Amino acid sequence: MSSRKRPKAQALSQLLMALAVNAVDDDPDSTTLSDVQQRLANTIAQVVKRGNDQPIVQALEGLDAEHAHDAADLVSFWADDAAQTLEIMLTSPDGPVHGTANFVVIPFFVANLGSDPLPVDLRRYPQFDGLAKSLRAHQLFGPEPTLYFSGGFYRLGD
Repeated sequence: MSSRKRPKAQALSQLLMALAVNAVDDDPDSTTLSDVQQRLANTIAQVVKRGNDQPIVQALEGLDAEHAHDAADLVSFWADDAAQTLEIMLTSPDGPVHGTANFVVIPFFVANLGSDPLPVDLRRYPQFDGLAKSLRAHQLFGPEPTLYFSGGFYRLGD
């Protein structure tokens, strides 16, 4: 079975490489994705969804070996985008709505100079509503996404 997967992964990595090289030539000022870019993004998303990153790694290695760094950057960008995106289903009065959730990690460093212990869960603190408003005000997030803060603390040693 692994002998079957190896040629398939190799063929898929060759496809990713060809798509990426062709996508580099697309108009960088365009506000829409070209057909080639859309196919590259969709193919990478399917690979990530299956959980086998071997074709992506092979494509990146092959593009680097060919000094096609812009094409490798495209593959890397779409792989990161796919890895940060989760398909979700929300419930609305009209029925289920399919969508996506994108994960963003924003580290916070908290110093505790007093004797009060740090809280374990920050979701109960209204200051984070202000943070969400600030992220939107600075156009880091649009008005439509819903922000969720996990609010857990981890020590630097974790």
